[in-house]
Amino acid sequence: MEDAWEFQLSAKKWVRYESAISKQLSDEVEKGSKTFETEIDGCNVSFDFEALKQKTVNTKFLKPIRCAILNHDKEYVLWEYQVSRRYVSFFPSTAIELEQLHEQTNVTSVTFKGAKATVSFDTKKMMYGDDEENETKIRRTISDAEPASSGQPVLAKDDQTSTRSTTKRKDDIIRPRDEEVENKKMKLDEALKTAKKSNELFADVDEYCPGGDSKKVFIEKNDVYSVMLNQTNIAQNNNKYFLCQLLESKVSSNSYYVFFRWGRVGLKGQNSLTPCGDDLEKAKKVFCNKFFDKTSNEFYSRKKFIKVKGKYDLIEMDYSKSEAPKIEEKPEIPEVAVESKLNQQVQDLLKLICDFKKMEEIAKGFDYDTRRAPLGKLTKAQIKAGYEALKKIEDCIILDNYGSDFRDAVDAYYTRIPHYFGMRPPKTIDTLDELKQELELLEFLSDIEAAVASLSIEVKNVETLHPLDKKYAQLKCDLEPLDKDHDRFKLVETYLLKTHTHAHNGYTMKLKNVYEIKKHGEDQKFKAEIGNRRLLWHGSRITNWHGILSSGLRIAPKEAPMTGYMFGKGVYFADASSKSANYCCARIGETGILVLSEVALGEMNQLTQACYNASKLPEGKFSTMGVGRFAPNHEQYITIDDDVVVPCGDMIEQDDGEKKDLMFNEYIVYDTNQIKLRYLVEVEFN
Repeated sequence: MEDAWEFQLSAKKWVRYESAISKQLSDEVEKGSKTFETEIDGCNVSFDFEALKQKTVNTKFLKPIRCAILNHDKEYVLWEYQVSRRYVSFFPSTAIELEQLHEQTNVTSVTFKGAKATVSFDTKKMMYGDDEENETKIRRTISDAEPASSGQPVLAKDDQTSTRSTTKRKDDIIRPRDEEVENKKMKLDEALKTAKKSNELFADVDEYCPGGDSKKVFIEKNDVYSVMLNQTNIAQNNNKYFLCQLLESKVSSNSYYVFFRWGRVGLKGQNSLTPCGDDLEKAKKVFCNKFFDKTSNEFYSRKKFIKVKGKYDLIEMDYSKSEAPKIEEKPEIPEVAVESKLNQQVQDLLKLICDFKKMEEIAKGFDYDTRRAPLGKLTKAQIKAGYEALKKIEDCIILDNYGSDFRDAVDAYYTRIPHYFGMRPPKTIDTLDELKQELELLEFLSDIEAAVASLSIEVKNVETLHPLDKKYAQLKCDLEPLDKDHDRFKLVETYLLKTHTHAHNGYTMKLKNVYEIKKHGEDQKFKAEIGNRRLLWHGSRITNWHGILSSGLRIAPKEAPMTGYMFGKGVYFADASSKSANYCCARIGETGILVLSEVALGEMNQLTQACYNASKLPEGKFSTMGVGRFAPNHEQYITIDDDVVVPCGDMIEQDDGEKKDLMFNEYIVYDTNQIKLRYLVEVEFN
């Protein structure tokens, strides 16, 4: 007999690891390891054998795992015991022993959690603990897990899969049961207005085009003859693309080609190159006919594109940028004659937040297809369409409608926001947890779009600037590092350490650097007159900070679903540093970034339970406060800069006898002009 480990992909679906990974996991269990980390499909994945969970290290989202046994009848068998109301698998050695003995005897002794336990196959029960005073049910079932079709499963999936039934009541959304279903970093583009186009258009020749180095994409006025088409159908396990390009030779004038490539997303697929000689009209006809054949839309009317059922959709790309961000391990700083005029700390910070390689890794962790839709090339309109599709999916989940409307909405989402699943079927997005994960992807893409847009801002005297100085100028944000003996540095450190709560004791934070922020134009817009100004925390991934510093903290667009926004769509802050630090998603030993913002709260609408319509404030109220069970001690608050309150007291329990959904306070504003960025806080997680 041999063992095989499996992980839960979605609410009703398990996938089996390939044998080499299963052997690794079993070896670690037999050695007594409680945790284990390895690389799978280019992603670091950690395993907790006590909790029987795995997580992609970058994103921290958990998936259940279990161990099956391949018996002599070539069946994958699960031996499990009941914990509360769910079943958990035995470790390999115990499961093998149970499988060997269950047809030979009625009662046997096994090792369970390092101690002896007695199993009765007749009653399907196990007695364990001191003097075997504890009793639980056991069961033997045949695993329904799917094999890893590509050798090993792609584990770069960040979805936190729900183990509940996919049947959802409206109560599940209106009243979350814990903080896991709270806000998911509500900092998205407020208006999603059409981006300002530059006059220069550019598109890359596909990497698989024969002789591509000697060709370029044909561009005529505002027509870029390069389109990426996509079609996803979850019912038929279709997730395919079709690329069309009209090319002209770089070396010989008046020489044209039409290139097609097609296949399953993430795979090279097939391709064809049709020479058209010097006949440009013929090349245009071949290109346009294929576009119509695949989409039932005319190429020259693509700005009014209408998706036709059963046909490909057009992925709208922004060709106004001269090129996609260069993906590199760290931002490459070429040798130049001019030296940077920036403080070294600021230079190091820019290198950290401009790391597009890191951005690409995070995107892949969401199963986003960075090859078909390079980061920064998706338009605001395309992201908006993604939100609209997710809103329809949310409506279906709430109404327990998993019929054709649901499938069409999922197909539309994947068609507009390309994902790479390899040979796996696309994720069904049939739980609110999976829906929130896709919302986080769109937020991430919005921040990347903002970052790339800022890099296209024209800067005066660019030829005389060091590359980092150019990036700094494009942020339109002044960053001044504070000395460690500066009073404000010490204040930030006190605030950081005192409000690190007992519930977040899995890590500590060490203050590395503090930068005073002056965002251009923010002082003039800031509504200080509202009053009740407080210095509050906000955390986000390292990869989001370029977009945040260039465009400010943002609010989810109206197209976004309500799921995940506990108090409506706004910008969320905390007075507990570790509550915001959790949204940095940093690993131990890594650097994370938080911001301290001056927030004009005015009169607050104080709530103790979730309210998804909280953005509709009562008359005279300017913000929402989600009141938590623990908060900084009011007696230790201090005031700075003309009545800005810093709640830097020790965390204490607010025992007023009122039931509260939240453990810690949250503050939400629905107008970004009530926010002024004050201090960028760089911390090390230990």
